[in-house]
Amino acid sequence: MALGDTGLRENPQHFVSNLAQDAYDLGVELYEAEKYEEALEAFSEAIRQNERFVNAYVYRGLCYKNLGNHEAAIEDYSEAISLKNDYGLAYQNRGLSYQIMGNHEEAIADFTQAIRLNPEDAFSYRNRAISYAEIERYEEAIADFTEAIRLNSDDEFSYRTRGFSYAELGRYEDAIADYTEAIRINPEYDLAYQNRGWSHQQLENHEEAIDDFTEASRLNPENYLSYLNRAISHRELGNHEEAIADYSEAIRLNDEDYIAYQNRGWSYRELEKHEEAIDDFTEAIRLNDEDYLAYQNRGFSYRQIEKYEEAIDDFTEAIRLNPQDVFSHQNRGFSYQQIEKHEEAIADFTQAIRLNPDDYISYQNRGWSHQELENHEEAIADFTQAIRLNPDDVFSYRNRGISYRNLEKYEEAIADYTEAIRINPEDANSHYLRGQSYRTLGEINQARNDFENAAELYQSQGNETWYQNSIDILNSLD
Repeated sequence: MALGDTGLRENPQHFVSNLAQDAYDLGVELYEAEKYEEALEAFSEAIRQNERFVNAYVYRGLCYKNLGNHEAAIEDYSEAISLKNDYGLAYQNRGLSYQIMGNHEEAIADFTQAIRLNPEDAFSYRNRAISYAEIERYEEAIADFTEAIRLNSDDEFSYRTRGFSYAELGRYEDAIADYTEAIRINPEYDLAYQNRGWSHQQLENHEEAIDDFTEASRLNPENYLSYLNRAISHRELGNHEEAIADYSEAIRLNDEDYIAYQNRGWSYRELEKHEEAIDDFTEAIRLNDEDYLAYQNRGFSYRQIEKYEEAIDDFTEAIRLNPQDVFSHQNRGFSYQQIEKHEEAIADFTQAIRLNPDDYISYQNRGWSHQELENHEEAIADFTQAIRLNPDDVFSYRNRGISYRNLEKYEEAIADYTEAIRINPEDANSHYLRGQSYRTLGEINQARNDFENAAELYQSQGNETWYQNSIDILNSLD
């Protein structure tokens, strides 16, 4: 802390010996030259000559503070206060040392006392605000920063840090206004742009966020967080190539940040570059093997390239780390289905339903596994629940129809295929399956119409096998 014209040179005591004053003056000279150890010795000599030398205690406290010995600094400030209990600078500086040590309640008490002694003390308002913010009392922090700004309208730090407090309360528009004012006062400070960009990001103003992160990275090219955050906004806009480039730069600057690897992996995954995604998720896991999302995401990429055993292992680890992870239960269930372990799949979808009873996908897939095990009554119950949750679920109508058909409930099957076709007239499978049920019931004209539609749709969709199957059935109907 640069004391400037603080009054510390003016000794309020009338009976200080010349030796004490000489040692004190030498200490001030050494302190201002940043020779803190020599200054400390000089102030100690002044105190030896006059143990009631208030200013010498405060200055020695400042030396201790600058040397990182805050406990000793606090002792000296406390001694100064005991000798002169209306000494605002002593409260101010003791508050700073308490703050640096993380003792924010004590710091707040000292800054409050300094403000009581000098209500125009912008420095103490600002520092009390910092301690309020550190203990997440953001409303009080905002009030104190506001007072500091009233007393000094060009206080860039108070605008910027009040902006942080607004952001922590979710008041992002107010935060942006404060960061903008901080930038007006100091247009070269990268963190103000970075923080304004983050607030824009929370409001989903991603173009504005990108502009701010770009300026922050121009001002400080070595700050990896600007690249990381710009990548996130690019990702949200679907600009995955740009996101990957920024994640890569963030990793170059800080290769120990698992979030950058994980997010770059996510963008690779979105581009269906699953091998690259797996490499990044693997690195994220190496850096932080307790983050379930990295296992979850790697498992998803393994599933996409049909490495189902590896996918199951990763989803299992994700579930161990976070038993409430619906996504991993679901995706482990999908993986079990692909290797025809339907009992295990049913267990996972059941757990996913327990965690999220309104997710029709889990009912839909549990129904399909029941169907594969020929548990058609259970399958029908699950498809019915999926349809209740999503009345436009073509898959569940069609597959409920299949289970009804397997139970020889052909009218119910036809009704479900018809509903699937109403929702999606291009669903060739439902035309084909309804045709089969009509054929079983001997309703040949309706069957012929469905197989003709199925053949036409399969051909337009490039499905030659099922096109030919439909033509063969049509020929058999003649």
